[in-house]
Amino acid sequence: MAHNADDSGFDQPSLDELISGWVQWAVRRLPAAPGQPGGHLGGGRE
Repeated sequence: MAHNADDSGFDQPSLDELISGWVQWAVRRLPAAPGQPGGHLGGGRE
């Protein structure tokens, strides 16, 4: 990240953005619920 942040300091994402991003990542990492497509437990195929 090569941003010039002279007056505003570092451009940090808000806490809500961090949380929502982590939640989306975690949901993708988890296996889908039974009966849902694309999950490790769901279709049984990768």
